[in-house]
Amino acid sequence: PSSTGFLLDKVRVPLLFHLLGGPSVIHPEFIEEIHFYPGGFPPHYGGYTGGIIDGETRSARRGERLIDIDLNLLQSGLLIRTPIPHTDVTFTGAGRIGYPGELISLLTDDFNLEYWDYQTRLDGGTPRNGWTLSALGARDQIQSRPAPDEPLETTLRYEFHRVDIKHRYGSGAFSLKSQVATGQDLTSFGEENGSIKLWYISPRADAEYRFNNAWTGLLGVDGSFRSTELDQGSVAGGDM
Repeated sequence: PSSTGFLLDKVRVPLLFHLLGGPSVIHPEFIEEIHFYPGGFPPHYGGYTGGIIDGETRSARRGERLIDIDLNLLQSGLLIRTPIPHTDVTFTGAGRIGYPGELISLLTDDFNLEYWDYQTRLDGGTPRNGWTLSALGARDQIQSRPAPDEPLETTLRYEFHRVDIKHRYGSGAFSLKSQVATGQDLTSFGEENGSIKLWYISPRADAEYRFNNAWTGLLGVDGSFRSTELDQGSVAGGDM
């Protein structure tokens, strides 16, 4: 998995879909297109040997307003997009809570699934000359009962948070995109088996010059600085 890139606007995220095959961790209204490269991906991704899945978001149009409500048996969600008065900035916020475990409980009370996600975003300027400040996060949790008459315990939890600042500049045939993302990933295997926490910051910049309809020059730089914390859990801690 570490050699396969799951990305959102070229920022690595641990998962793009809840429970691996469920709904996306970001509201569909944010997504403009999804790039999938099983191999031979463009060089500006770099750092991977497997495939690339990159969800590309879109900037809110100036003055755009939208309210979207999602209510069903598996999840509840809300998205609100509105311009901020007396500015050229548009705010978008979305959140979702998933409760598939409620349906599972009709069959068994020894297993439970749940998830949530959130996204907030400020868009200023235009899609070519402007900026974006966004924050998002998601969590998937699987619980099971270790023995009859005992409470449910978390056996697997994935959680991540991201803060991303982007700036866009374009003039004629030249364009420059700069970006700094920071975040935290948490993978927990239950209290007894410990967890892994990852902190990181990732700056990047991409310059493009279109010479004509056939030739385009690209130049980019990116970096990644990470810190990993390992919790060995109560069992490992008791043996040491």
